[in-house]
Amino acid sequence: TNSGKVVMTDLIKLSNTLIMDSHQDSLSSMVIHNNEYLVAVGEQSGYIVLWDCRSGRYICDFNNFNTGTNYNILNDKNIRNRHSDRVNSLNFSSDGGLLCSSSDDSNTFIWDLRKQTLIKKLFTGTDRCIYSKFAKSSYEVQTVSSNSEINLCNWYTGEITNTCQIKKSNATTFGFFDQSNRCLLGYKDRVVDFFSLNN
Repeated sequence: TNSGKVVMTDLIKLSNTLIMDSHQDSLSSMVIHNNEYLVAVGEQSGYIVLWDCRSGRYICDFNNFNTGTNYNILNDKNIRNRHSDRVNSLNFSSDGGLLCSSSDDSNTFIWDLRKQTLIKKLFTGTDRCIYSKFAKSSYEVQTVSSNSEINLCNWYTGEITNTCQIKKSNATTFGFFDQSNRCLLGYKDRVVDFFSLNN
């Protein structure tokens, strides 16, 4: 929420099961891990925190604080490992060991969950990076910028291996269908483009 709360809701019982309200800024993105209890939350400030959504326990913020530290004391937004602007998307790798994040600062970051640290910074375009996800290989990440540029990057080497340019500005949201390699790209003017990356 804009007030910094994370609310877990039971969709069967239609009731809130957990409310985490320790964030210092408005929340802009989140994703649940394949294990169904780890949740990554991104803030407007560029800060990312991992929580255990079963208990509401703070896990880490990728800045080498001890697991279990009370998040309420971690309110210094000048911390080293964070984006410099709003976090737009978060996605875990298929093996669950990595997290990628995209931001209005035009960067995609790769985070190591086991080491609880930032391992790679990728500058993925001149415009805001609105979306990123791991491709079939965990060494590759798909990124989308607000100028509708879609890049496939080898995050380990930093090389952009493939680029698709839709030639339309003000993209705000993106959807990707893994099996068919087809995409949805939404724009500020409320238009949605449906296309294939194979073309």
